[in-house]
Amino acid sequence: MERADDELTAHLLISESPEGAPPLKRVRMRSLAAFSLVAAAVIIGVIGLLVYGGVASFGMGLVLCAIFVLAAFPVWVSALLRRGERQHAHEESEWLLRRR
Repeated sequence: MERADDELTAHLLISESPEGAPPLKRVRMRSLAAFSLVAAAVIIGVIGLLVYGGVASFGMGLVLCAIFVLAAFPVWVSALLRRGERQHAHEESEWLLRRR
């Protein structure tokens, strides 16, 4: 039953979601690796600025963090919307399978 439910959910996502099918695992892992690398670089840079540059550099580090958060915000919102679409498709597929 779970496999049929997952297949139906995927089919509903492909047909109804503006983004289509969920990304492949390889793509998700590559995106996560790139995000983690950039996040680590920003965090290390901010800590380095704080330790070696004093208060003025710390302020610059906070600006860099704000830029990073603003750049990541649309992606984060998109992920939340995608999760909502997946939940809706899952509920719809459960309802359709119960009607059978």
